[in-house]
Amino acid sequence: MKRIVIKSLKIFAITTGSILLLMFLLPILFPSKIELEIKKFANQKLNGELAFKEANLSFFNHFPSLTLSLEEFSLKGSTPFKKDTLVAAKEIAFGINLKHLLFKGDVTIDKVFLSDAFVNIKVNEKGEANYNVYNSESKTTTKDTASAKLRLDKIIIENTHLVYDDKATKILIDAQGFNYTGKGDLDKSIFDLKTEAHINDFNFTFD
Repeated sequence: MKRIVIKSLKIFAITTGSILLLMFLLPILFPSKIELEIKKFANQKLNGELAFKEANLSFFNHFPSLTLSLEEFSLKGSTPFKKDTLVAAKEIAFGINLKHLLFKGDVTIDKVFLSDAFVNIKVNEKGEANYNVYNSESKTTTKDTASAKLRLDKIIIENTHLVYDDKATKILIDAQGFNYTGKGDLDKSIFDLKTEAHINDFNFTFD
């Protein structure tokens, strides 16, 4: 019995130690690759102007996910709102799929975390919106220069001020203290989305 207990403790210690070592080593081994692939993805897929102060790769910001965090992040809207801010946040973090990273060498974004943000959605009288910043039909590059892939299955938004100003339908929504979790296979054209939202202050105006 004593041998079994000691052997179990050894296995547990080795496993735990390996996991902790991996958590410290991965951000050291892959930082430039992940940051480069995210930048390529932004350049190829986003129509809006993107800016951030600093990038950090860590397991501990959104444990247990390996995330690339962009601090003081901002993203401008699409035409005709290119000068207006769509999203400004203290931090936006992209969760990296570990299985794809370790076994395929791919940087696949499967989670997005948005914290302390201002989301400013606008639609003009013609129905043109500022959120059409993601270009899914951009040209694919060769394998050498392929950028990160987007395979979202989870979105988490924390402590955010959300404004939806739609001039076409004459709807105005102003939500403060907006906290949201959405889960689903967002890569599919038709999917189920599990949603949980908590809002501290919500104002809805029609016409």
